[in-house]
Amino acid sequence: MINVALLQGSSPASTTQHDLNLAFLQAELARIDILLSREFRRWVLTGQDPNDDYRGLYVTQNEVESLLARAPGTNWGDTAELPTEEEDLFQRTITDAVEQSNQIAKQICDLGATLRLHRLLDGFGLDRLAYDILLLCLAPALDTRYERIFGFLQDNVTLRRPTVQLILNLLGEPGLRKLALAKHLSQNASPLLHYELIERVVEATPSPPHLINQTLHIHETVVAWLLGQYQPHPILEGCSTLCQPIADATDNELTADVWPLLSIAVDRFDGSNSRTIHPTLALWGPDAARQNALVRRISAANGKELLTVDLSKVIGENCSPQRAVRLALRDARLTGAQPYLRGWDACLTEDGAPADGIMEEVCAFPGYVIVGGTRIWYADDLTRLRRVYAFQVPKPDYQERVMLWSHLVERAAGISAPLASAAELDVAG
Repeated sequence: MINVALLQGSSPASTTQHDLNLAFLQAELARIDILLSREFRRWVLTGQDPNDDYRGLYVTQNEVESLLARAPGTNWGDTAELPTEEEDLFQRTITDAVEQSNQIAKQICDLGATLRLHRLLDGFGLDRLAYDILLLCLAPALDTRYERIFGFLQDNVTLRRPTVQLILNLLGEPGLRKLALAKHLSQNASPLLHYELIERVVEATPSPPHLINQTLHIHETVVAWLLGQYQPHPILEGCSTLCQPIADATDNELTADVWPLLSIAVDRFDGSNSRTIHPTLALWGPDAARQNALVRRISAANGKELLTVDLSKVIGENCSPQRAVRLALRDARLTGAQPYLRGWDACLTEDGAPADGIMEEVCAFPGYVIVGGTRIWYADDLTRLRRVYAFQVPKPDYQERVMLWSHLVERAAGISAPLASAAELDVAG
């Protein structure tokens, strides 16, 4: 059942899907609460005082002696075992929490929808461990009570976000064996860090910059998405749009001569087979308006939302071509939208090849990608990883431009804002 308290402040028009997503999020955080309660109980059994407001800010002689007696890699919780009946109760509680999550997931599946947390799992290829790491990082962004809980379990009241050390303690094996999980927090190996879902932060001195002491912060855009709102990555701010495209008669007119040929390639973009290596559709030519119209027709045909990112406005001193493409496709993974990367020329080197690392990002995307620019380009040996359909979108000839402009003038009659500008269509040219 949906927790009404969680939904306070929601409008009467809130959708069932939105409510179920929030209820599922609450159920998953309840499971995280059980893990934290279990760890807290173990710490208390070792004599750690939860009422000590200064814990972590001073060290006593007895504490040093206790620390020296502990095996390397262990924490206070590793040195205590819960009574059998208490451990069994925690296990049953976890089972109940998982069952509640499964019931909510079934409800939204029956509606033909996908949970936002599950979209994160599938879209970014997260395993169960990475999923729990994400939830632990998410918790203090939704409820400040976790800040004090984390401060206690990290023996430092100033640490209000989970550290790598806490993640290893909660999810890893006892002792130094827990360090095997560190690969899940490696910048190169972890999709959580690679796609900037979370970031590692080195706290101010005196905290040393060792990996296990770094805190983990979830990205604000992920929080916004899980709460029902798309918020572009700050690098993409003002350069991206997410919408449900509608191809109107103007789009049909603009693309009438090229659509039949392009639709043959579009028909091959079948994502029903999970083993399909999705192609990249590379539109090129001088007519940006016709490229945009083609993309709207493609997206409208497959019923997906369209995420358009203008890379020419993103790439610069503060953002490399590879990172720009990665972040654009990151937001497409997050929203489940069809990515359309405009301004692709900004990603090309002088010899016309994509800049380093770009095609690796494109090939890793779990769906087809549409890019648009003025120049034709080649991916050389990387084409074997993902087929590239290079499709020229020529500028209409004079007679076609006259016909199109006449059509637009007729449609715009009595409308204050024209549907397309003369500059876009270059009628006089």
